Amino acid sequence: MKILDTRKVRKVGNSSVVTLPVHLLDKLNIENDEDIVFVEHDDKVYIQSAVSKEEKFNSKMDQITKEYDDVFKELVDR
Repeated sequence: MKILDTRKVRKVGNSSVVTLPVHLLDKLNIENDEDIVFVEHDDKVYIQSAVSKEEKFNSKMDQITKEYDDVFKELVDR
């Protein structure tokens, strides 16, 4: 097992908060404002994106299709 980072739990109002560094977000493939889930397995807790890789891919493809719709249409017309 490899320790990737150490963080302090802080009190904010009635909640406790832990910040995640960018390199961990990148490793987990999680973006800001994205939901995460905590999964327990074999007495360990894992953090992962609440959105599946397939959903992320489809969302990005929809975004690209909308953004470059005119370009795609021009390519078809050539």
